[in-house]
Amino acid sequence: MPIVISDALALTLESATDADYPVICWDNLITSSNVAASETEATGYPESNLANPSTVQLWKSSTTVTQYLTVTLGAAETLSYLGIARHNFADAGPTLTVQIDPGTGSWATAAGPQIPGDDSPLLFVFEETTATGIRLKIENATIAPQAAVLSVGQALRMQRGVQPGGAPFPHGRTRETVNGAAQNGDYLGDITIREHLTAKAMFKAIGADWYRNNLMDFAEVAREPFFFAWRPDSYPSECAYCWCVSDPIPEFAYMSGDWVDLTLDMEGLTL
Repeated sequence: MPIVISDALALTLESATDADYPVICWDNLITSSNVAASETEATGYPESNLANPSTVQLWKSSTTVTQYLTVTLGAAETLSYLGIARHNFADAGPTLTVQIDPGTGSWATAAGPQIPGDDSPLLFVFEETTATGIRLKIENATIAPQAAVLSVGQALRMQRGVQPGGAPFPHGRTRETVNGAAQNGDYLGDITIREHLTAKAMFKAIGADWYRNNLMDFAEVAREPFFFAWRPDSYPSECAYCWCVSDPIPEFAYMSGDWVDLTLDMEGLTL
């Protein structure tokens, strides 16, 4: 299940009208120096690679014992999500639990435990909490776990839902192929040279002040990767690690009120 809503947050959202509004997780607090693995990594695959948004550079553990990926923040920060991408958890089969340190030196469960069903991007969303550290507990793995991206920070829940039109993740699958055909016309098969996911999320009548206070900073860096879930309550399996392929430009509509329309054109990681 790619998005895991903590039990406490699920109860909070149960009667809320915004339970199905999209979640954008872009405010990543991880750096190469504040993330650490509790067990020795495989040679050439350090935990510092988890801070790189690239899905090519991996962290690989050297063992299957219970282990932790810990982000030490120093000063207290507001946290409400942990995302992980390009992992092997479907094969490794670990139980995952997100834990936080509120500044007391002890760890409390924020979300999980959860056993991933596939290798698609995984997102844990929980109630906002102030913490000086956050960690992912990985236990019961049958093969050494690995991942390319770890992201933690404060999730942004949109003020409005997505408008009709455009395929959400993961349904917009796009393939670039080379057609294999013989001279006599026989079909020989296609060779896929590139495959990715595309999605479009259109938003109408976002409050202009809400945009300035909550969304404007994201729009400035939206071409950098982030985690996105378009209807987290109804379709928890439909989230992605993605990026905008064009700069999202707000359309202000002062004549009909102080509103903003915004469209996100995105590509995402294919798994």
